[in-house]
Amino acid sequence: MNVIGAMIVYNGEPYVKYAIESALQHVKYLVVVYGPQKEFLNDKYHDNTATILDKLKFKYRERIIVLQPEGNYFENEADQRNGYLTFIREELYCDWLFVIDSDEFYKPKEIEVLYLFAEKIDKDVILYNFKNFYGRIPEGFIWYKDNPTGMLKFIRWKDDLQYWDLTRFNKPQVLDNIGDSDHVTLWECPDRMINIGSVVNCYHYGHVWSEERYVEKLRGSCLRDRFNPEKQELLKLNEEEQKRWIRNHYPWFQENYPRLMQLRKFTDAHPAFIYKMREEYHV
Repeated sequence: MNVIGAMIVYNGEPYVKYAIESALQHVKYLVVVYGPQKEFLNDKYHDNTATILDKLKFKYRERIIVLQPEGNYFENEADQRNGYLTFIREELYCDWLFVIDSDEFYKPKEIEVLYLFAEKIDKDVILYNFKNFYGRIPEGFIWYKDNPTGMLKFIRWKDDLQYWDLTRFNKPQVLDNIGDSDHVTLWECPDRMINIGSVVNCYHYGHVWSEERYVEKLRGSCLRDRFNPEKQELLKLNEEEQKRWIRNHYPWFQENYPRLMQLRKFTDAHPAFIYKMREEYHV
């Protein structure tokens, strides 16, 4: 399994040791970018993350590579992430990049299952639910089902991958050169991306969501939501006219129902994988 992990961390003392050792179950090398962003340079709080990283480097030798800024800080998050992309491009080789936050942990074999699945499908980015410490250190890596979840990014490696920072425009950072797309956020690349959580939800609900059922679901939610600007429009119509309006004019239906059907088709093609993610990893 040729996967390299990448992490950025600063002031991560409560959980970084456990996050790194959890990640090393799944990757041969972990590239850790350590240091503050410019906007946090005057933050007076400093912890023992650097000492912890030094001890882990001694314990795991060449499996952990720690990168620091040439000056006192990184310009922004994109600058931090491009740091590990540049190092991997010049010094290492991988098929997949496993983007890890410093407060995440993983069950044994979990990423191996995801990797085997990724190799079988024609996608470049896989989003996936992870479990988060949020400051709590689980004893013996206990799998807390009630922990908050977020998104893990499993990215097919390309030599021209690059992050662009758009935070000054109040937009998320973008990752360039995903598949054949240029300058797209990880959330706006539907042809080259699959969200495992959405797929599993579709497996659970999609088979009962016929078009008629989905229209009825949206109609009910519109009528219940007193803040929905479409509610007053719907109240002027009878039930059949409301359904017709949902089909023809409601953006949520026009955008999401075709996507739901695509996900349903995808889940029908990979039932064993979906079952494993639901039953073993509680996605």
